[in-house]
Amino acid sequence: MDRVQPEASVVQTGLGIRYVQNYAYAYSGTFQSSTTAQTVIETTTGSGIIVGEFQLNGPVQAAEPNVGTNTIAVIKFNGETISLLKTDTANETQPGSETQKVIIPPFTTISVSVDSDNNQAARLGTVTFTGRVYGAE
Repeated sequence: MDRVQPEASVVQTGLGIRYVQNYAYAYSGTFQSSTTAQTVIETTTGSGIIVGEFQLNGPVQAAEPNVGTNTIAVIKFNGETISLLKTDTANETQPGSETQKVIIPPFTTISVSVDSDNNQAARLGTVTFTGRVYGAE
């Protein structure tokens, strides 16, 4: 019987990827709307293949949910851009949340950076990754 990792009951945010049995996740935590690119996830995967999905949730202002911004997330595997996700929570002419399904090979370096069209500390967004791990040793 597999034992659940002690930290499995604690949700952790940050740059890294977390493994719980046959699942993997990465939660950026909130990022502020900024015109300077910010790295929100940066990690290297383990020995298994991961089938999963990234999600960019565009920044909004919690006190005024009708106030937002345009944001792009650049997803890179081993330095190569594999996806660009763009959200619009300002004019709402595009979705405020976008997803990208992926298959991640073993020992892949993942980097996700975000960039917005304005600097607003009160406008917060997130990036998440969830997936299933296959063939890990």
